[in-house]
Amino acid sequence: MTRREFETWIADDLSAIEGSVDSLLRNAGIDPRDVDRVFLTGGSSFVPALRRIFTSRFGKERIRGGHEFTSVAHGLALRAQESTAS
Repeated sequence: MTRREFETWIADDLSAIEGSVDSLLRNAGIDPRDVDRVFLTGGSSFVPALRRIFTSRFGKERIRGGHEFTSVAHGLALRAQESTAS
């Protein structure tokens, strides 16, 4: 599969993500220029077409990542620990 084929295959999902980001910013009354950092996580954060959605709105210099394959699981584990603590 080529990158172009892949991006065509996920075009509806990318469009939905773009719409969600724009809707969130609009509903919260936040201008993208006022966002200091955007943290991308999960394997999909490595998809160039997805990264372009965020870099086009916030700028490459404000995009951050790290522990992309484990940060979600780690956060869920912390949340579960909080939920079960008495």
